[in-house]
Amino acid sequence: MSLFDIFSLAFRGIMMHKLRAFLTVLGIIFGIASVISMVAVSEGAKQEVIKQIEQLGVNNIFIRSKKPAVEVKQDSTSFIAKYGLRNEDVKHFSELFGSRLQTIALRNVKYPVHTLGNRVKVEAYAVNPPYFKLTNLELEGGRFFTDEDDNELSGYCVIGYDVAKKVFPVRDPLKCFVKIQDHAFKVIGVLKNKESMKTSTIQTFDVNETVFIPYKSWYNRMTPLTAFHDKGAGTYEYVEITELILSFDSSINILDVKDVISNYLEKSFPNKDYDMTIPYELLQQKKQAQKIFALVMISIASLALIVGGIGIMNIMLASVLERIKEIGTRRALGATKRLIRMQFLSESVCLSMIGGIIGIGIGVGLSFIISTIVQWQVIFTPLPIFAAFFISVIVGIVFGTYPAIKASNLDPIEALRSE
Repeated sequence: MSLFDIFSLAFRGIMMHKLRAFLTVLGIIFGIASVISMVAVSEGAKQEVIKQIEQLGVNNIFIRSKKPAVEVKQDSTSFIAKYGLRNEDVKHFSELFGSRLQTIALRNVKYPVHTLGNRVKVEAYAVNPPYFKLTNLELEGGRFFTDEDDNELSGYCVIGYDVAKKVFPVRDPLKCFVKIQDHAFKVIGVLKNKESMKTSTIQTFDVNETVFIPYKSWYNRMTPLTAFHDKGAGTYEYVEITELILSFDSSINILDVKDVISNYLEKSFPNKDYDMTIPYELLQQKKQAQKIFALVMISIASLALIVGGIGIMNIMLASVLERIKEIGTRRALGATKRLIRMQFLSESVCLSMIGGIIGIGIGVGLSFIISTIVQWQVIFTPLPIFAAFFISVIVGIVFGTYPAIKASNLDPIEALRSE
């Protein structure tokens, strides 16, 4: 008999007991489906996280001012909390790394934004012009303010997509002004909608809901001193820079400069009034976490496949007992032990292959369902699908070998005598 004939005979034998065969391969189906769905969903989630981290720039370091835990009051009614990054720190880093570094300062203006006398609930940030290029922001209309605008202390601003829709629903924003504190800023650019993208170090603000003004214009027109009033008591905070982005060129090893910057910050800020985030380290951590997650998934799926394999072995052993007379008859008519082994092994492999194919189909469908529920993209690659099918074949061979050997070793005379 040819290999094709053996597998055709095995498939017909399986189809004679459809329900039993289906129940037998449930473990294989669940194991393969879990592998396919979890790999597709986790790969999609991984790519999304990596994309967000890479948007921050793997050659960038983000340092953010943080209010210290302990403050010292000057008197009973008011005090000034001076903390965080300073312009002198920017100067120090620029002198230390030279042309290999570009520094970008951000300052949360912390004053309400007004238009036509109405206060609007949006944030305002003072930034250096290179900020827009670094964060890959694009324009819906108009232009970005430039270094020349910043040096001339111009009263320009760029507004987020949602700000334009909220504040100027029927007017052309590029012909309008917004007012921050007592200062008017002309809108010269409107950003494109940046879906699910918050560009700050720890994602504290949404660029769609933000008004951007030149950093030097803010520093010249306003003040780093911000006043807060609560129940008659005055609280003042003096913060020059909310966040500093250090963007290095690709020739620098980011982990080497990290140590230099960390040493400087530890000496300059004994109160630990800063946070430092390194996207490159976050990227490595996410990749490591993904490896651990993949290992856990493989372990869970392996258990399901082992259970499925045991089910196949169990049903094949029962099949051997049911077909003792058939085995004896075939041996008496000249079938060799090898042919009997091939017959039963092919049935086991067919069972596992059917389970693998069904499992792949269910896994693909389940991936899209999960993606719809949790709003994650799914990514299918050929390798996991082929690997899942190959594993299902291996399971059939491994767990079908013993029943096949047991069937081939039956004594034909004793088999023919059995009832």
